[in-house]
Amino acid sequence: MNFKEINKRIDKAYDSIKDKSEFKPKTAIILGSGLSDLNSICEHGIEIPYRDIKEFPISTVDGHKGTLNINKDIAIFSGRFHYYEGYHPKEIIMPILLAKKIGIQNLIITNSSGAINSQFKINDLILINNHINFMGINPLIGTNDDNLGARFQELNSIYSNSSLVELTRNVYKNIFKENIKEGVYLAVSGPCYETTAEISFFKTIGADLVGMSTVPEVITAAYLKMNTVAISNVTNLASGMQKEPLSHEEVKINSSKISKEFEKLIKGIINTIEFN
Repeated sequence: MNFKEINKRIDKAYDSIKDKSEFKPKTAIILGSGLSDLNSICEHGIEIPYRDIKEFPISTVDGHKGTLNINKDIAIFSGRFHYYEGYHPKEIIMPILLAKKIGIQNLIITNSSGAINSQFKINDLILINNHINFMGINPLIGTNDDNLGARFQELNSIYSNSSLVELTRNVYKNIFKENIKEGVYLAVSGPCYETTAEISFFKTIGADLVGMSTVPEVITAAYLKMNTVAISNVTNLASGMQKEPLSHEEVKINSSKISKEFEKLIKGIINTIEFN
């Protein structure tokens, strides 16, 4: 699958949204596992199920609602697509491409992750300040579309030079009266959880968090020159760091516990963007 093929699908998806909404928000949010309660942020808007958006994939993972909530300020993609679901790398990034097509420039990516760093605890909110790609994929592989972006991308700047990153630091400190914790996110393909040997290796190479998403979306955001921030919710300790076996149910339960704090942070970010 190349960008020419995926762009045709994005055009049809965009037409589906135009038929239902004339909103032109500035900011998009990608919600991670178990965070669908954050849809309440999107007041006085409309909800469009993914199944009603032409050519758009469908979320198959429990905890991902599979809707686009949109109003004049924000577009919330409640349900992302994962490589382990069997989707092509370019299908995974369709929400980002669609957001750009709508005219959105600010992107907030959220996820649920396992903590490798022993200083992190369950339900910490972590600002992702870099990543390690262990997924074995990159959405930019294949024939490039020069109208969208350059083939070769320098990725560090999306974490260090984005004004949305600094804004998030400031908003978090204003709300919670402390600095937000920061760390390196390592992405694997999934769906299996990591072995203790893998976690030991990941820790050695500098990873603080591990999960099964986000990196393809960040790469695409850099490609499209979107103002981006990625925030992770620690829903479990990594393999070997807790007594209980890891489970997706644990991820969903712990995600729901932090939703109010996450909502405060996201609302603060959105309000600051709108004020500026």
